[in-house]
Amino acid sequence: MYCPHCGTLNDPAAKRCTQCTGLLPELNKKSLWQQLYRPGQGLGCLLIIAALAIGSLFIIIPQYRLYNMQVNLAKESVVKNNMRQLRVALDQMAVESGYYPLSLEPGNAGEEDPGLEFIAAVARQLRNPFDQREPAVGESEFEPPDWKSFKPGQIVYVPLDVSEGRATGCAIYGVGKKGLLEEALRGGF
Repeated sequence: MYCPHCGTLNDPAAKRCTQCTGLLPELNKKSLWQQLYRPGQGLGCLLIIAALAIGSLFIIIPQYRLYNMQVNLAKESVVKNNMRQLRVALDQMAVESGYYPLSLEPGNAGEEDPGLEFIAAVARQLRNPFDQREPAVGESEFEPPDWKSFKPGQIVYVPLDVSEGRATGCAIYGVGKKGLLEEALRGGF
């Protein structure tokens, strides 16, 4: 604290000036705080920065979750589109040949139908939106398929009503990020 008589800087707790021995005014806690705290230095800025950082977390985290949810929904839309593309190809083959294949790969079920080449080409063309390294199409003999065998983004072909080495129906399932998609496509005579 500065002496009001001579202007000498004194200890804030001193009662008399060290230079002129004049009485120094008594300080209450508020004026002591005002003497010690100088605005613009450190603490105020630090508090503002901390408040802004914490406040931004309340904006960033929900936005990030919303973004991830939208990305997963978009990927599931790709899975549904893959299901529809395969269904169209399978229905086209069924109309032309009168049956659905037991397998999507030519030669796997002993079938030599030229329509199977087209089906296999369509199946190989589809991409898994969740993991490009994983195949987009899988097969199962059982309905419903064992979901532990398939990964997110895959679609599963299941031949139905099999008799005499031919199927008269089919089901196509899709697997999303959190499991089985609600929509399953069916075809048959």
